[in-house]
Amino acid sequence: MIRTPKLSILASLAILPIFPALTVAQDTGAEPRSDQIEEIVVTARKRDEALNDIPSSVQVHTGALMQEMAITNVADMQWVTPGLSVPGGGRGSVAIRGISNNISGLGSDPSTAVHYDGVYLPRPALVLREFYDLERIEVLKGPEGTLYGRNATAGVINYITKSPGEDFSFDGFIGTGSFDLVRSNLAVDIPMGDSGGIRISGAYSKDEGYTEIIDVSEFADDITWEGPFTEPGSPEIDNVDYLSFRVKGEFDISDTVSTRFSVQQIKDDGLVGRGQSNVPETDNLATILAGPLQRANPRRVSLDPVISRDLDGLMASVVFDVAFDEIQFRSVTGYVDYEDDLVSDTDGTGFYTERGFNVESSEFLSQEFQLSGNLGGTGSWTGGLYLSKEDLSQSATLIDSFIDPGDTIFATWDSTGESKSAAIFAEVTFGITDKLTSTIGGRYTSEDKEGLAAGENLDFGTFLLVPYSGSVDISDSAFTPKFALQYEIDADHMWYLSATNGFKSGGFNPDNPVTSFGPEEIWAYELGTKNTLADRRVTLNAAAFFYDYEDIQLQTAFFPPGGGAFVRITNAASAEITGLELEFAAKLNEMFALDLGVAHLNTSVDGYIPPGETDEASIDMPLAPDWQGMIGLDFTQGDFQARLEYTYQSKILFSPRAQDIEFEDNIGLVNANIRYEFADQTWYLALIGRNLTDETYLTNRFFFAGFSDLETYAAPRQWEFRIGAQF
Repeated sequence: MIRTPKLSILASLAILPIFPALTVAQDTGAEPRSDQIEEIVVTARKRDEALNDIPSSVQVHTGALMQEMAITNVADMQWVTPGLSVPGGGRGSVAIRGISNNISGLGSDPSTAVHYDGVYLPRPALVLREFYDLERIEVLKGPEGTLYGRNATAGVINYITKSPGEDFSFDGFIGTGSFDLVRSNLAVDIPMGDSGGIRISGAYSKDEGYTEIIDVSEFADDITWEGPFTEPGSPEIDNVDYLSFRVKGEFDISDTVSTRFSVQQIKDDGLVGRGQSNVPETDNLATILAGPLQRANPRRVSLDPVISRDLDGLMASVVFDVAFDEIQFRSVTGYVDYEDDLVSDTDGTGFYTERGFNVESSEFLSQEFQLSGNLGGTGSWTGGLYLSKEDLSQSATLIDSFIDPGDTIFATWDSTGESKSAAIFAEVTFGITDKLTSTIGGRYTSEDKEGLAAGENLDFGTFLLVPYSGSVDISDSAFTPKFALQYEIDADHMWYLSATNGFKSGGFNPDNPVTSFGPEEIWAYELGTKNTLADRRVTLNAAAFFYDYEDIQLQTAFFPPGGGAFVRITNAASAEITGLELEFAAKLNEMFALDLGVAHLNTSVDGYIPPGETDEASIDMPLAPDWQGMIGLDFTQGDFQARLEYTYQSKILFSPRAQDIEFEDNIGLVNANIRYEFADQTWYLALIGRNLTDETYLTNRFFFAGFSDLETYAAPRQWEFRIGAQF
């Protein structure tokens, strides 16, 4: 492992040129020309401001650009967002700069805070699937413990949906493509007088998947087996069956009071690939039982035919804004209801032996009050109060037909949990001089969690179910400060230095015995620069950072004396993370545009003891590739548009539990799309190609208590054709 000195990686920014020779006088009040980069306004600090005025690393993808690039989910977005990593298999984990918890369960929380129209989502699986009708997505890199608070040790992903327009309008497309894909997005604006209107949108996608389930019974005639085999005609997995709709309204109640609301329903019945096995195509049962083995064909897999998924979710928000003379008041109320039913193959073979039935549900209510204002024209301030409550439940049953063809219950779990959070926060930005600005903020958070678990485990000696139960009561609190200095050389060049603190409370493992784990904490230090050059035709942003990460909540495997294997979260280690990021965009002329992004990470984990060992091991952070990068070239000529894109990711570790098997090699992908608009840009045709070189690569690999380690492979080469309209 190559270590990068802390000081040298920060000092490396000093060699980045400001390119004063490229800078010419600009008319900042004029509309951008076709050969200029359009300014992007974001709400990363809970107020409207230009992206390049923010003293932190924020990457933004507009909804229009994501549609043109066929970015349909957060897994696609990682390839154009260096520093972001998302494993496959439907695990719901998101890593930013190498920070993530590698499990999302009843007693644990994510490390990346996902917000939907201002509302925190405790179970981010709701929006990590299909994107549609978005104004933009903001990716805030680094801990955001002041303004966003809970569970933002890695950063924040903000989803901002499109608002209703002033006139009646329609926007939508229908598409078809590889694996019998059918995809459609539709949206309509309905004005309701002069006071506002509503926008109704929806999305539907369905495909048949790209991984064939092998019928083991076809070559199992010579095997003595008591239980049933898989039935012929099993469908492919990795298929999609997604349906969602959204209603969003915005209204002016008076000259000083306005409101907006958003309601979104989601239903996902697709099989996202969780549970793929690496058991090879073989008719030798002894060979299967002896595993682990690498399957010969990643597009063929031995699995029980009972795997299925049924995810339902409801997200709602209501926002009130009141403008006083010098102060703005905002109330944000959020509600989330989530249920995920999963039936999976747990033995890792095509034999009808072990199946797992899991039901997870969550009901979440949050309320935030914000006050903001200006400081005599030299600064601004924001403060507020945050309250939330989440009720969770999880039930699971493990069935074993190997022991008894009559489906013996191997184990059961029934768990409930309650989480309450309260916080008060404030952030002040003020000018020290005409060029130097300071930001100081802090947040005090108090969280209480209760967990109860009960179930039965099979005793292999007596083959009787032995009951167990346990409970935990956890209380954590923390103050998370933030400090930043911002120096504006002029209107187009800015440097910043920041120190931010992040905190995530402890949790519990709902198994036998019920155990708890403590909070984790991170300090992040960042030096960066943001520059607009060459008459607004070029942007160059760079950042160097160092993280001091303590008491990391990591998922690890353990093997009890009585046999079996379980996965638990523990405060396994501490870590240091250093990194560099570079973003470059240029309008070369009216026809060509170039964008480039590079991220480098160096991680070192201390104090981690692998399962079954007594000595500490030197390991990398999971989901933290050394290098990520992308380069894209856009061409526009009249009504014709095209984009060619290359993305790269170096070797990545999926889990710290078994480094020798869970690494994935370097990945390089080529994507492209073309688009033609006609009839005064009312209609358009688009052709999209992803993974054009047909690369075969893993998106996840993890240990499971079956015959093998479980794998998830990415899709092969894909094509999609769309016809759309906007009027």
